Amino acid sequence: MVLSEEPSTRKRLRCPYHYWTYEVDGALCGTPYWDRTKGSAPDDATRDALALLPVRHTEWAGMVLVCLGEPERSADETLAPLRERWAPVDLERLHLAAEDRYEVDANWKLVVENFLDFYHLPFVHPQVGPAAAAPDIEDVVLADDILGGCYPRGAAGKAAKTETPLPIFGDVPAALRDRQDIFCLFPNALVFLEADWFQVIGFEPVAANRTVEHMAVFVDSSASGPEFADARKALTAVLFEVNDQDVPILERMQRGRSSPAADRNHLLPHWDQVTARFQVLVAAALEEG
Repeated sequence: MVLSEEPSTRKRLRCPYHYWTYEVDGALCGTPYWDRTKGSAPDDATRDALALLPVRHTEWAGMVLVCLGEPERSADETLAPLRERWAPVDLERLHLAAEDRYEVDANWKLVVENFLDFYHLPFVHPQVGPAAAAPDIEDVVLADDILGGCYPRGAAGKAAKTETPLPIFGDVPAALRDRQDIFCLFPNALVFLEADWFQVIGFEPVAANRTVEHMAVFVDSSASGPEFADARKALTAVLFEVNDQDVPILERMQRGRSSPAADRNHLLPHWDQVTARFQVLVAAALEEG
């Protein structure tokens, strides 16, 4: 039985089926009519055995990262390459500027492949810059499960600059202030980082042809006041517009992938190295069961 469908501030969780109750740490604290008598309860050992199962998780950069199994590495080890790369950026200063939810009629793997496809950007998203700027991206593989690319001189977000520029996340060196990083944390966290904004897309693969995306945009905490309202609005408008443009593209990709002819697709050696690595990750995960 699903215990909770919506966010809650209650101090306890109550199962709607038999009214067993749990502390928020998962400890079992209420079992009505345990032995068919009023006020009865299990002994301590049984109560402990019937607690909710713990879930390994960690909070970082506006996300809650969850592992439902036994991870081969700790969260610190998994995130170490990103933390090292982003060391000059103070992600403790994140302030949520806006968030949205998208229903996408496409398979989750197409969502990731589109995210890692830098070739389509100037043709589908003209606001990121002209086609001549498209080659100005470097493929970056930080770890087997952290892959993407980097615009050394920035890309998406240029159109969002206003008279009152957003403050940057801490003491970022001048050489990195125009850099934009775009990474997939395999399997389902997609992140963008510039010196003055951070974006996350976490998604749920709810069916073979349907994905729910949760998108959030963050700015520096010092940009939370009314004096930066126009800058926040301009930034989030551009970033949500880019995602809006991708939704119909993804749905057309899903319909196209349903054709047997789709198995004759080709990856381009000059553009699709990162996509190929993602496909290898998926194949390896499926092989492992």
